[in-house]
Amino acid sequence: MKLALDIHGVIDKRPKFYAALCQALVTGGIEVHILTGTHLEHGIYKELKKYGFKEGVHYTHLFSIADYHKERGTKMWGDLQNPWMEDQP
Repeated sequence: MKLALDIHGVIDKRPKFYAALCQALVTGGIEVHILTGTHLEHGIYKELKKYGFKEGVHYTHLFSIADYHKERGTKMWGDLQNPWMEDQP
């Protein structure tokens, strides 16, 4: 089983709940994928660590949509932390 959760608009709205849920799921052998539209270099690891309990949010995979598109050369503009990109390639 796998579960994917977005950071901004989901985890950050109820961080203690999601920290407890993710810890239980990962401990139980469930894959927890954390998704973000922000580049990972802009404090995502630190943000996840501060949520919930002293260990932060547990996860097995972390995926940045912005980093994915940056690696593929997608044209992006706007705020470097929260970039915008075309709907179509």
